Amino acid sequence: MGRVRLVLAATVLGLLLSSAPATAADEFVWRTFGSADVGFRVELPDTPDYEHASELTLAGRVQHHHHQVDLPGVRIDIERHDLPAVALVFFSPDSILDRAARDLVSDLGASLRCEEKIELQGQPGRRLCFELGLPPHPEESRLFLLGRHLYIVAAGPYESTYRESVVNRFFESFRLCGEDVAPGG
Repeated sequence: MGRVRLVLAATVLGLLLSSAPATAADEFVWRTFGSADVGFRVELPDTPDYEHASELTLAGRVQHHHHQVDLPGVRIDIERHDLPAVALVFFSPDSILDRAARDLVSDLGASLRCEEKIELQGQPGRRLCFELGLPPHPEESRLFLLGRHLYIVAAGPYESTYRESVVNRFFESFRLCGEDVAPGG
């Protein structure tokens, strides 16, 4: 009799698990967003909101373009900062990326966990992992320099259940588009 109950319980548990809710990635309709005009293409789980700002600096005007998808459990940001041409004359790509990485972590008041040099389609970049808030939530940013365009691609803070299904898919799909990048890269 006890064995029959155990088999029945296992069958019920199997049925419950097979009808479990979809994974986080299945909750969203993913679409490709971007073009050569915005300088990137990426898969996003929703239509992004867009903001534009302009700031006058000693080196000239800096344009800021910000695309954001804010979902329960995860936020995705793509920023493009159009740097003044003079900045590229006086600073190397590595020094621009190093400064941008330091400023990002400092401005957010984040606790940096890791930083590494990376490349995307032959363009220099940085990968930053840090924690924000109380309790701390993970966030990851990737910075890329393409000509005079500095891209900050970020996911977070996010719930750990979204790491594999949303955050990784977002980062893996991000591609630069522009005359300095080989087509299809």
